[in-house]
Amino acid sequence: RWRIIQARRLDQSLHTSQALVRAFRKLHSKSPIACEPQRLGIVLASERGDQAALVRRMREFAVTREQSRKAEPDLFRSISYFPVGRVLKTLGDTVGCLGPRVSVSGGRSAAIAVAEYLLKSGRAEQILLAQAEISQDAQGAQASLELLGNGAPAILPMRLAVVATASCPQEHGHTCAGLLRSTLDMLSAHTFANDTALIVCSMLGNAGELLYAQVAPRDPGPSLEESLREIAANKGFGQCYTFVGSSGGAMVGLALAHDLIALGRARKVVVCGVDLVEGALSGALQLLRCPDLPHMSGGAVALVLQSSGADHTPGLVEIGDIKLGASEARKNQAPYTVATEPRSIVLSGLNSLDLQNAELAAETRWPGITKYNRGQERHVGGDVLELVCRYSSMKLPAVIVAAHGLGGDGEFVLYAA
Repeated sequence: RWRIIQARRLDQSLHTSQALVRAFRKLHSKSPIACEPQRLGIVLASERGDQAALVRRMREFAVTREQSRKAEPDLFRSISYFPVGRVLKTLGDTVGCLGPRVSVSGGRSAAIAVAEYLLKSGRAEQILLAQAEISQDAQGAQASLELLGNGAPAILPMRLAVVATASCPQEHGHTCAGLLRSTLDMLSAHTFANDTALIVCSMLGNAGELLYAQVAPRDPGPSLEESLREIAANKGFGQCYTFVGSSGGAMVGLALAHDLIALGRARKVVVCGVDLVEGALSGALQLLRCPDLPHMSGGAVALVLQSSGADHTPGLVEIGDIKLGASEARKNQAPYTVATEPRSIVLSGLNSLDLQNAELAAETRWPGITKYNRGQERHVGGDVLELVCRYSSMKLPAVIVAAHGLGGDGEFVLYAA
């Protein structure tokens, strides 16, 4: 049954979140959403989200940092709303959406492209297309919502062959753009042509570094979005998508890679997760007294994917049965029908709450299956990609269950090639 969840009272400076909640209530009063919550998806296009809330408090941020104090409630809230995915979560929780949630960079056109694939692949019956930006004076925000649908029947699932992987660990002085370029350079043995798509996933990009440079002078590096266009053109990619604001963007990235190939829109797809855990992110989480900070790792990791058996190229491992949606919606779904029962389950999440939600969903659907000990380290930009790279140490087939609070919940099965 459809239900509207009342949003928690928002801070008065969270203009973008407030504008989207108001826009939804107006839309819902005129055009009620017809599909079930688990069949509704949200695609958010917002370059800055509610980042202006922290911009206003950078002096307080700097003083609190210098005095090694814990952030006061208003500063705490402003920091927690800095990732664009936090705006997506507020809207999703208000709506009661249990289907795919993702925030994209590139404006309305990019959001529509992703929404259309979610509909064409049958991953959602309807998509709430949201666009919101803070005003120039940062005293308000403009938001618009459109309801797209109806979704097509689910496309025939196929397996993706992981034909190559690359990773670049974070080092001091690295930028997101530099990490992305270095990681793609490691894949030079593969030719990327017009029929190859690039999907880049990043929680913060360099938005945090640009802001953090105000209180800790350093070169934040070039904009990830601007650099991405140059990198994609130089490497010869025919399509490029950017998911931002959440540690779970790579989960949606894998689903989009599957759909692009299955629908004949790309022959090969590179999915890359990239983020930094120093400077902005590290400083902010220290003020929040985040106990998960020591376990978060930065850097970049990439997978090269194509249809299993394509070009007679043997894969290292295969990915199949990709599903998106909130963990609470998946608890009541039937477990996958795989050739053999999964031998292990791997949990993906950025913080302890994410991992608890992933474990709860996994235990409900596959009671008694061994949980793979993934260790304490969690990759901020591409955790599920990093886990795929560890396939040789797992008992296959393995189910990877992802729960990421800011968007990108899902599951898939990792098969031996």
